[in-house]
Amino acid sequence: RLIIIEGEAGSGKTRLLEEVAFQAQEDFNLVVFCIITITELGNKYGTIKMCLSLLLGLDKCCSAASRKTKLSQYTLGTDLDDQLYLLNPILNLDFPTPKDLKNDPLLLKNPKYNKMCRKLIEGLVTQARLHNKQKHSIVFCLDDINYIHNESWTLLPALAKDKQSLVIGTIRPSGYKDLPKIAKIMVNHENTKKVVVSKIEGLPFCLVSLLK
Repeated sequence: RLIIIEGEAGSGKTRLLEEVAFQAQEDFNLVVFCIITITELGNKYGTIKMCLSLLLGLDKCCSAASRKTKLSQYTLGTDLDDQLYLLNPILNLDFPTPKDLKNDPLLLKNPKYNKMCRKLIEGLVTQARLHNKQKHSIVFCLDDINYIHNESWTLLPALAKDKQSLVIGTIRPSGYKDLPKIAKIMVNHENTKKVVVSKIEGLPFCLVSLLK
């Protein structure tokens, strides 16, 4: 599930995103809020790394070893456990990799392993929700999605695949033209909802309805 908040600079789209995030938290949802900057255009998996780190609490870990331990807590006893090596290039980790795939920096360029990685991320999102038993859903709030690198876009659908997860992103009208092909497919999908914000309109929207 994807919602796009569109508006010019200063129109209030970021403020609306913040209000949605606040409302979602008030309604006992788990919120992951990411501010995407222009530097992410040069960081292949930067956005996905940010989302997973905040979702799984990896941002609070002080070493690679502690990040591995924390990540393993979500996959223990599941079939996800032996696939964590797929996250090595994203999270800068060193989970044991099958011999024929070792040290392959282009691993996720391969459609087969990219699909496997999306499945893994889908599973992690579901596990994160199950681990947070008091939270109803997971809401990813991404400010300025036009700065997301193409490689992160290929994995982004996995964040919203869980039936109780949602991605909400902001974008300027001029930002559409530079989106990679896969991003254009996503934002123009028939199931994607769009909200247009203008300075004149302010914020006359029912924030709760955006989360339905």
